[in-house]
Amino acid sequence: MAEERPFSVAVLFGVVWVLLAYLAGVLVLPLWSYLNIGLCSLAVLLCVMNYVNEYLGKFPLDYSKFASDGEINARLGWSLTYALPAVIQIVLWYIVGMPQTTFHLVALVTFVGHFGKRVLEVLFLHKYSKKISVLGVAEVSTFYSVGSIVQHYWCNIYTDNTLAVNLSSNHTALTVGVVLYITGEFINLYHHWVLAKLRPAGISSGYTIPQGGLFSYVVCAHYCGEVIAWYGMAVVCNHLCIYLAWVVIVCYLAGRSHQTQLWYQKKIENFPKDRRNLFPGVY
Repeated sequence: MAEERPFSVAVLFGVVWVLLAYLAGVLVLPLWSYLNIGLCSLAVLLCVMNYVNEYLGKFPLDYSKFASDGEINARLGWSLTYALPAVIQIVLWYIVGMPQTTFHLVALVTFVGHFGKRVLEVLFLHKYSKKISVLGVAEVSTFYSVGSIVQHYWCNIYTDNTLAVNLSSNHTALTVGVVLYITGEFINLYHHWVLAKLRPAGISSGYTIPQGGLFSYVVCAHYCGEVIAWYGMAVVCNHLCIYLAWVVIVCYLAGRSHQTQLWYQKKIENFPKDRRNLFPGVY
C-alpha cells in the first residue's frame, strides 16, 4: 500500500513547474502595480482556501459525489456552468476591440475551447445520477468566471500591442503550450469516456473501480489531464499570474482528488490502495 502524500507535495510540484517555465523563458514577470500585486495575492489566497475547503473538506464546492441531489437538471446546470466563462471571455475580447495578434487569438481559442469541450462532454458524454444544486452551479460558475475575467485582464488589457507582438514571436512558448494543451485535453476527454463507460446504458447510479489508462496509477486521471491542459494555457499566455492561477487549479484538484480517494476507500470494497491521487508517482 502506498501511503498518501501530503497536500504540500502537490503545491511544491506546481511551484516547481512555474519555476521551470521561468527558467525556460516562457514566463514574463509583471510590472508590480498595486492591482497586479493584488491579483497575484488573490491567487495565493485561493490556494489556501482550496486547502481548507477541498483538501480538509470544510466547505467543498457543492457538486458530484460530495453533494446531495439538487434542483436543476444536471446537463442544463453544467452546460450553463461551463458556457458562462467562455461567453464572458468572448464578450470581453469583443469589447476591447477583438485584438488579432497570434498571442491574443491562441490565448482566446485555448481558453474558450476548453470550456466548449466541457459543454459538449456534458451534453453527449457524461452520465449523471442526480441533479445539481443551484448553489453548485453558482459556486463553480463563479469560480471559473472570475478566472475568465482575470485571464482577460492579463491577456487583453495588461498585454498591450507591443507586448503582444513580442509574445507572438515566442514560437517556443506558443508551440509547447498548444501541444501541452491538446495533450491534456485529450487525456481529460479519454478518461471522462472511461468513467462514462463504467455505467451501462439504462443504469444511472452506482460506482465501480475505474480501470485503464492513467487510472492504473491515479484516482483522478481526468483531473491529471485537466491540469496538463491548464498548464499549456499558462505557457501560451506567459504571464506570472496565469501560472499562479494554474497553481490554484492544482490546489483545487489536489483537494478534490484527496477527498475522492477517501470516498472510494470508504464506499468501494477492495479499492486499490496503491494509486496516487492526481499525479502518477508524485501525489
